[in-house]
Amino acid sequence: VVLPRLPALDVPGQLAFVQAAAGLLEPHEADVAMVPEDCQGSSNLRVPKSLLDPSDILLQQVFGHGAQRVVLPHRSVLAFPHPDLALTTFNGLRRLGMRGSNNAAALGFCMEFMASQRRTDRYDAEQYADLQRTMFQKVLEVWQ
Repeated sequence: VVLPRLPALDVPGQLAFVQAAAGLLEPHEADVAMVPEDCQGSSNLRVPKSLLDPSDILLQQVFGHGAQRVVLPHRSVLAFPHPDLALTTFNGLRRLGMRGSNNAAALGFCMEFMASQRRTDRYDAEQYADLQRTMFQKVLEVWQ
């Protein structure tokens, strides 16, 4: 697969490339920043393994989903893919390393995010406790 000069393309062009290439690339070819992220400020291209799966249920519970999803800061370690990316592309990105809640790095990122939001109105006490329990259970599953 020949990669175009992706940063030179506009976002729709970048999305079209990712949608076409995600099913063709092999995991060892996916260390290229090729997926536009959804972030505050300027948009970057990300490697698939630095993306969070927006269809993962636990990640949706932590960060919200759709228009209510938290837009992470520009320099965040992990980010969500651009919201205009076709859902049909997610399977290819998962195969290339996009992270769900079954990944230790993604769980750590969730825990840090939740800790930073503890004193805000993002979660009520019961919801916060339920999410913590679910995440600790996931951590145990990932470690086994």
